[in-house]
Amino acid sequence: MDKAALDIQKRFVKTFLELEKELEINSSKTNATGWQQRNELISHVYSGYNNHEALNSKRKEHQKHIQRGNVMQWLYKKLQENRDLYGYFENPEEFIKTLNNLIEESVTKELYEIAEELNKWRKKLIA
Repeated sequence: MDKAALDIQKRFVKTFLELEKELEINSSKTNATGWQQRNELISHVYSGYNNHEALNSKRKEHQKHIQRGNVMQWLYKKLQENRDLYGYFENPEEFIKTLNNLIEESVTKELYEIAEELNKWRKKLIA
């Protein structure tokens, strides 16, 4: 393996490990925002259904963490599937092309949050 290929592998491994940690953090945030949403719903009921804005805000925040977690989980699984027996990532250039296509498709479908999250991780893989 030449130096350029080794550098690519190092970036992929570093990003993979960072993604693993970020998944744990996001899972914790998702649980926390789920409880916050539940508490806000109870508050909404006790207020005579007058806290619509606060409830909607908590719901959106919770959904944002769920969506972010789903994107990161998908990316993590794809990276895992792309590893060989020795832990090297196979065809990293193809993986980046696939990621670029998904980002373009997300933008075309106006799924900007998904495109933003994918692009964040793509930048780490190519930096």
